[in-house]
Amino acid sequence: MTRAPKIINNALTKYDKSHDVLHIFFFPELLSVDDEEFPGIVIRRAVRDDRITGITILDFSRKDEDLLNNLLPEFDFSGLHKQIIQ
Repeated sequence: MTRAPKIINNALTKYDKSHDVLHIFFFPELLSVDDEEFPGIVIRRAVRDDRITGITILDFSRKDEDLLNNLLPEFDFSGLHKQIIQ
């Protein structure tokens, strides 16, 4: 049974335009640790159970949605660029 990708739109997002960094928070209240699992993509995981609590994407405007969807298939990045960068 495959799970549907998590919709990014339902998460709290903050985009820092001056530094081109997108922060996505799923569970900001959980104690988490960060790890740059892919170049320019930092994954935040809960200390308690290792679930993904957030994502930080450096140089967001230069990252292709297809690349993000391939690197992190459990999330749906479709349309995120249009919503964030205006």
